[in-house]
Amino acid sequence: MDQETVEKKKNNTLIIIVIVLVGLLILAIPVALIVVGLSLQVMDSGSGVPEYSAKATWKSAEPLGIVDWGRTDDTLTVVFRNNVGNEITLNEFDVSKGTNYVGEDKIPTGGTKTIKITNLDNCAPGSKYSFPKANIKITYDTNTISDKTQMGLADIVGTC
Repeated sequence: MDQETVEKKKNNTLIIIVIVLVGLLILAIPVALIVVGLSLQVMDSGSGVPEYSAKATWKSAEPLGIVDWGRTDDTLTVVFRNNVGNEITLNEFDVSKGTNYVGEDKIPTGGTKTIKITNLDNCAPGSKYSFPKANIKITYDTNTISDKTQMGLADIVGTC
């Protein structure tokens, strides 16, 4: 092989490498844009957690699960379910310091109870809301122990 043939092979190899790199870059840019777009969409849900994910977490909570919630105007409506084998008395549900529901609602095994927390800040239709899990506290009684506490497992988020 002469020097000219070796140089042509090197040049051809270099051209192929450049073409492959450009092709990979062309593929990588749309993928990166899609990833960023999806990340921003998830973060737009209010707290960074999609509503369906938060609801899935709450549904399986013990002893009291939350099977659904919604918010309109100044009212948060929450549906609790007793997920354990004995009756539970729901005494208090606090979603943010000073914003709570107080009652003495007996919930049988597998039973549900719908409660409303009113006098919240107004929530305009279509706007996002979020109650951080760090502020969520449930106080309840069992047949043998009073004033037990269950802390929030996930944020309560959604759209008014």
